Amino acid sequence: MATQDVDQLNKPLIQEYERIINDLKQQIQQYKADSVSLKQDVQTVTDENERLHEDLLRAYQHIGSPSIDLLKVDKQDGTRLLKQSSIELKVAEKADQEASVSQYKSSLAMYKKELSTTQQSLTELQESYDKLQLEYQRSVRTAKNFYSELTTLREEQSLCKDQLNQANQKNSELVSLLDSTRDQLKRKITEMNAICIKESSSDQRVSVLQAANGELESRLAVIENECSKLSDYKALLEAKLSSLQETINAFESREHVAVDHVKESMQLLEAALAEKDQSDIKEQHYVSEIRHLEKKVSILLEEVGARTKLEVDKVRAECNKNIDIMASEIEHLEKQCAKKQSHIEKLQRDKEELNEELKKVTMQCPEEQLWVKETLKEIRSKLLQSERSKHEAISELNATKRINSNLQKSLLDEQRKSAYFEEGLKEQRQLNCSDSQQFRQEINLLTETNKALQEQISQMSDCMQLSVKESEQKVNLAHEELQIKEKELSMRLKYAEENQQRMTSEFKQQMLMHQQSTNKWQKEISDLHSKFEKALLDMNTKLMDSKAKNKELNSKLHRLLSSSKSVNLTLVEHEKTISSLNDKLYEAESSAEQRRRQISLLVTREKKALKEKEELSRQLHKAKFQMAQSLNVANVSFLGTDAQLYGDKVAEFYSQSHDDLSISSAKTIDA
Repeated sequence: MATQDVDQLNKPLIQEYERIINDLKQQIQQYKADSVSLKQDVQTVTDENERLHEDLLRAYQHIGSPSIDLLKVDKQDGTRLLKQSSIELKVAEKADQEASVSQYKSSLAMYKKELSTTQQSLTELQESYDKLQLEYQRSVRTAKNFYSELTTLREEQSLCKDQLNQANQKNSELVSLLDSTRDQLKRKITEMNAICIKESSSDQRVSVLQAANGELESRLAVIENECSKLSDYKALLEAKLSSLQETINAFESREHVAVDHVKESMQLLEAALAEKDQSDIKEQHYVSEIRHLEKKVSILLEEVGARTKLEVDKVRAECNKNIDIMASEIEHLEKQCAKKQSHIEKLQRDKEELNEELKKVTMQCPEEQLWVKETLKEIRSKLLQSERSKHEAISELNATKRINSNLQKSLLDEQRKSAYFEEGLKEQRQLNCSDSQQFRQEINLLTETNKALQEQISQMSDCMQLSVKESEQKVNLAHEELQIKEKELSMRLKYAEENQQRMTSEFKQQMLMHQQSTNKWQKEISDLHSKFEKALLDMNTKLMDSKAKNKELNSKLHRLLSSSKSVNLTLVEHEKTISSLNDKLYEAESSAEQRRRQISLLVTREKKALKEKEELSRQLHKAKFQMAQSLNVANVSFLGTDAQLYGDKVAEFYSQSHDDLSISSAKTIDA
C-alpha cells in the first residue's frame, strides 16, 4: 500500500519532469538550429572573401606592373589584419569558454552538495512517513474502541432524555395548576392594594431565597463540570482496559509459541534418537556428534524454560503493578465520593437553616401566618422540584462514579494515546454541554416561574382563607410524593451499591482466574521439564545399550570405514553447496534491499530535482531581471550594443547551465 501511495504521488511529478525535459530538448534543438545558421553565415563570409581574392587577381592581371607592388602591400596588410582579428577572436572565445567552464564547475559542485543534502533529507522523510503510517494504524484501532464507547454513551443519553420527558410531563401538570390559580387570582386583584405594605418584608425574604437558589444553581453547574470530567476519565480508563487486554493476548500468544518450541524440540530429540540408532550401526564417529547435539538441545531447552519463566515473571509483576495502581485510584475516588457526600450534607444543612428562618418569619407575623404558610408551601413545592432535579443529577453522578470506580486503571503510560481521542471527546463534551444547557434552561424556567409567583403573592392575600385547605391538601400530597421519591432514591442507592459490589466481586474473580491460568501455565512448564528429564534418562539408557552394541560391532565398522569416508565426502560437498546457496540467497536479498533503497532514493531525487529546477528557473528569472537593471544603470558608461551583448552572453550561460543540469538529471533517471 505504501509503494502504491508513493507511486500515485510521484506520477504527476514525473509527468511534469518529463514535460520540462521535453521543453529543454526543444530549446537545445533551437540552439542547434541557431548554430547551423551561424555556420552558414560564416561560410557565406568566406565565399565572399574568396570572390574578392579572385577579383583582385583579375585586377592584378589587367593592371600593369607599377601597381602590382602596391596591391601586394595592400593584400599583406589586409591578411595581417585578418589574422590579428581572428587571433583576437579566438583568444576572446577561449577566455569566455574558460570563464563559463569555471563557473559551470563551481555551480556543479554546489548542485552536487545540494543533491547530497536533499538525499539525506529524503531518507529522513521516508522514515518519518513509515512512523506516521504506524501511528495511523494505531489511531484506527483507538477509533474503533472509541466508536464502541460512543454507542454506550448514546444509550445513556437516550435514558436521560426519557427521564427529561417525564419531568416535562410533571411540569406541564404543574403549569395547568398554575393557570387555574391565576384565574382565581384575577378576580381578586382589586383587593390586594391594601396589603402591599405588609408584603415588603416578605419580598425581602424572597430576595434572600433567590440568592440561595442562585448559589444552588452555581453548585449544580460545578457538579455538571465534574460529571463531564468523570466521563472523560471513564473513556480513558476504557482505552487502558483495551490496551491491557491486548497485552494479555500477546502474552498468551507468546506462551503458545513457547509450547510450540518445546514440542519442536521434543520432535528434534526423537529424530536425533532415530539418527543415533542408525549411526551406531554405521560408525562410532556419529556417537560423538549425537552427544554434541544432545548438549545443544538441552541448552536450548534450558534457555526456552528460562525465557518462559522470565516472561511469566514480567507479566506477573506488570499485573501486580496495575492492581496496586487500581487500588490507589479506587481509594482516591472513594475520597472524592466522601467529599461530595459532605458537600451534599452541607446543602441539606443550608436547606434546614432556610426552613428555620422561614418558620421564624412566620412566627414574627402571626396575623399573616396563614397567608405566609400558603406562599411558603408553594415556594417549597418549587424548591422540591429543583431539589428533585438536583437529587437526580447527584444519583447519576454517583452511578457514574461507581461505574468508573470499576474501570479505573493506570493512565500514566496511556497519556500519549489521549491525543487520538480528543475529537471524540469534543463531540461528547458538546453533547454534555447541550444537556447542561437544557438543564439550565429548565432552571431558568423555574426561576421565571418563581418570579411570576412572587408577583402573584401580592395578589393572593385576599384568597388566603379559601385556599388554605386546598394548599394543606397539596402540601400533604407533596410530602407523600417526597417520601415516595426518597424511597426510590434509597432503592436506587442500594441498587448502585449492589452493582458496585457485584463489579468488584467480578473483578476479583477475573484476577483469580488469571492467577489460576498462570498457575496452570507453571504446572504445564514443570510437567514439560519432568517429561524432558525422563526422555533424557531414557536416552542415556539407550546410549549405554548402544555402547554395548558398538563394542560388538567394532569389527564390522572397520569394513565399513571405506564406505563411510565416501559418504563423509558427499556430506561435505552437500554442506558446501548448502553454504554457497545460503550465501547466494543472502546476497540476493541484500541486492534486492539495495535496489529497493535505490528506487526510493531515485524517487526522492526526482522530487528534489523538480524542486531544484523550479528554484533554478526562479533564480534565472531573478538574475535576468538583475542583469537588466544593472544594464539600465550602466548605460551611462557603456554603449547599448555592448550591454545587450553582455546580457545575452549571461543569459546563454545560465541557459546552458540549466540545460546541462537537466541533461545530468535525465541521465541519472535513465540510470
